[in-house]
Amino acid sequence: MPNTLTLATPIAIPNLTRVRIDKLLDVDESAGALRLRLSVEGPGGRVYGSPFVQVTNGSAQGVRAKPSPSTFDDYVETFTRTAADDAAIATAFDSCLAAYKGGGRNGLLSQLQTLGLLPAGTVS
Repeated sequence: MPNTLTLATPIAIPNLTRVRIDKLLDVDESAGALRLRLSVEGPGGRVYGSPFVQVTNGSAQGVRAKPSPSTFDDYVETFTRTAADDAAIATAFDSCLAAYKGGGRNGLLSQLQTLGLLPAGTVS
């Protein structure tokens, strides 16, 4: 499946194995904001979550396994990193925009991974 991040370590229950960019909602260069909807999938392409994330210079959201899921389909959570957490987030929008322009959705997935906003895995 193109434009897919196959996780190096699946999220154990229910074996979530892929993160995909479901939709690039907005790339606002004047405001320095990129908004997208991800799709977290398991076997057979079943979608277990479609979190929305936003990336700006200085603040960015990512997706990770939820440590203690409380209900069925509650296996992933979004989190926010700031430039105080990691200096690379200070230019997150700029680097994500360059990655998207240079490599499309695969480039963007790789850059989000580099910034620590997505789990480890292989982009294809």
